[in-house]
Amino acid sequence: MQKPIKQDLSQKNVSKAVEQLVLPVRQQNDLLLENFIAGKNIALLTHVRTLLSVGASEKEPVNVSAQKSDKYASSSPNNKDVSLSSVNQQIVYLHGSEGTGKTHLLLGACKAAEAKSLRNQYIDLTQLVSMPSQIIEGIGKLDLIAVDNIQCIADNRDWQIAIFDAINQFIEAGRLSQRAFIISANASVSQCQFSLPDLASRLTWGTTYKLSELSEQDKFKALKTHLHQRGMNMGDDAVQFLMKRSPRDMHRLMKMVDKLDSLSLQNQRKLTIPFLKDALAL
Repeated sequence: MQKPIKQDLSQKNVSKAVEQLVLPVRQQNDLLLENFIAGKNIALLTHVRTLLSVGASEKEPVNVSAQKSDKYASSSPNNKDVSLSSVNQQIVYLHGSEGTGKTHLLLGACKAAEAKSLRNQYIDLTQLVSMPSQIIEGIGKLDLIAVDNIQCIADNRDWQIAIFDAINQFIEAGRLSQRAFIISANASVSQCQFSLPDLASRLTWGTTYKLSELSEQDKFKALKTHLHQRGMNMGDDAVQFLMKRSPRDMHRLMKMVDKLDSLSLQNQRKLTIPFLKDALAL
């Protein structure tokens, strides 16, 4: 297999890259498993919670409803003491359209791991794909690795090898308690069309979930939770009014709410329907 291209990295550049690597977790502390509105994705949430609490074991495997694949890449790890059925449950590939909660779940998992003093790292590959892949070297030794937007490296061989090596390192660690390697994408493994077959095989070998969009009732609940966390007072009628006239995906909807919050403070107006009409030019 082709090895990643070696690059001369100064300690200063590495430190800067690592600092950028952890920045999203610090910036989005309000995205927790506790306020993740699961809807039809309850099996996924339960799976992640279970992995970070009691972990997967050979005698007591996690019982979840998910798509699985028995494919295993030919260049498999050499650690024969690892139970493949358990590790399959620790490696989670989740995919769904924008606004289905992928980033929320990954960041929430990191916060849950941090609360249990578990070593964790969130990686947004949209921010790192232009950097040398060596900055994640050794990351597979952590307790929780959360990789967001893996689809953006579908044509980047160096980064695909780096993620593949990280998964192998995670497997070879062999510990079957309170560990998880969670990967998100906007499409299934086959639809992403990774140029490295070994990586595609490894990703399908784990446990796969397709995230469903929230129902209108669950979106309402999620929006009310978000408003409460930000200390924003918006009546139910105003929330319903906003939902009917806003983007349908939750990511864009939450961004609009944050913008409305800023506008209401600037104009010293309450979040009422008349204000929403003015702010949205309706």
